[in-house]
Amino acid sequence: MKRAAPRAIFAGLALAVAACSVKGESLTPPPGTPATPQRHRAAFALFVVDANSATTAGGDSIATYPMGKTEPGPTIAVGPDAADTVAFDAQGRLLVVNGYARTQYPYQYENVVRYPRGSTVPSRWVQVPIPYNAFTVTPVAFDPDGDAFVAAVFAQSRRVQTEFYELPHDAATFRSTFDAVGHNEAVALVADAGANLYVLYRAQNPSPRGYAIAAYPPGASAASARTNSGLVNPVALALDQHGRLAVANGGRFSHGFITILSVPALSVKATIAGAIADPQLVAFDLRGNLYLIETRGSAALLKEFAPSYRLLRTISLRRAASALTIDPLGDVYVAEPASNSEPASSVVVYGPRGRNPIRTITAGIDRPGSLAIGPPL
Repeated sequence: MKRAAPRAIFAGLALAVAACSVKGESLTPPPGTPATPQRHRAAFALFVVDANSATTAGGDSIATYPMGKTEPGPTIAVGPDAADTVAFDAQGRLLVVNGYARTQYPYQYENVVRYPRGSTVPSRWVQVPIPYNAFTVTPVAFDPDGDAFVAAVFAQSRRVQTEFYELPHDAATFRSTFDAVGHNEAVALVADAGANLYVLYRAQNPSPRGYAIAAYPPGASAASARTNSGLVNPVALALDQHGRLAVANGGRFSHGFITILSVPALSVKATIAGAIADPQLVAFDLRGNLYLIETRGSAALLKEFAPSYRLLRTISLRRAASALTIDPLGDVYVAEPASNSEPASSVVVYGPRGRNPIRTITAGIDRPGSLAIGPPL
């Protein structure tokens, strides 16, 4: 892998760059943040993994929506496979991780499909042989060149183990790179602009058991840094362009909180605690604002924090969310699957300010999963 300067980031990251003022605090983008004028709205679209869509005869599909629209545009048919993840690399190329295509003991083969920028026709289709009883960790992580990392977690000899597969952007092959965390269970992974890979994992063996985050330089099989500071039942990671790694610590046994680590050293910079119940999803926008979705029983809240970690707004959601992303203009997208109280699934969109939805997308959505922002088809 090369250390390359990233281009415009699409890969499921929180993307918003419009300056605004909320509650009297200046949120002018930090130096170096690219401007995204209103006229560039047409350069982006929302991609939604939709399970059991009628358009694919019982299989999954990927629905697309032009920015600001509620009616779907072109749809990518995944077929009978289950689509787990949709993401974009730094060059705007789409990658889809499908469900298991076939099984040939002791392996099951998972499809990883790449699409050229703006196309519905795959350019590469790779079947990755992962152990039979494995599951993949999502979302995938990209380095600046567009090489993707997929983690497979499986049990072997009564121990949990994780292997990583690197999928080069320019080849229809894969490389089994390294057993990054030994006999431990990867929970989430992200990569920074320098192609450093950060792995959140749950330690199984040796003792002590618990959670940790390890940092791996490009091409390395040994961690350059490792920490378990500020980790209590962590469930999700988010990385911003200024070297802050946010860890959502679930509140299954107590109140939840967010730990902010600096990268690549993995030292604790801040902790956001207080009135946080059980955070499940976390994301940054390019202004450095932090978003989290927390659950409170059957209810859910969306919270936004300034770069200083001051709470800017709290939005009551109708139900628990399955995904969260932010577009380049600062609109926030929340996927809300159907529930007993809300039988219709939707993707609800909130503006950069205010607490009321600016639009709700229901057309073409059955069971929304992964969300991503990328070039339109």
